[in-house]
Formats: sequence, C-alpha cells, structure tokens
Amino acid sequence: MRALRQGSDSETAFRAVPWPRSSWVVLAIVLRPETPDGVTVVLTAIVYAKTLEERAAVADLEIIERTIRSPDDRRPDIRTRRERFFRREGRL
Repeated sequence: MRALRQGSDSETAFRAVPWPRSSWVVLAIVLRPETPDGVTVVLTAIVYAKTLEERAAVADLEIIERTIRSPDDRRPDIRTRRERFFRREGRL
C-alpha cells in the first residue's frame, strides 16, 4: 500500500486485493481507523460513495472515524465477524 496524496487531511491509499473471476482489483482506501480493541477498519471509496448516496447525514469522515475509535455503543451484526458501532452526536 502507498499513499498517493500526502499533506492532505486524509491520505488516499490504494490496495490490491484478490477478486473472484479476475486476477486483482485495486481499491481506493479513504479511511483506516482502529477500534478500541485494535482492529483496523478499512473504508473503501466504493463503500463511502454508497454511504454518501444513501445516508448523507452520517457520511462525514470525521464522524465515522470518531464512531469507530470511541463508540458509545457496539452491537453484533447479523453477518459473521462483523460489528455495528454507534455514537451520539449533537447535531444528528
């Protein structure tokens, strides 16, 4: 992985990952915070774009990062090895 835009508030990185039915796909990473347990959460540009479309009120990268780093509540997700993070913000 390498940073492409340095000196900005959020660096954009690219990561090559194996993809079914093809050799490799390159994903742009917009955010990589860690949970309180030390697990790195990777937010890709594709997922962030979908969040902007469907839930613009919570698509602020700073809010997403704060929620992952210090959530007010954590709940299990229906999908295995996943968890939901919640945070109360005054303006939302």
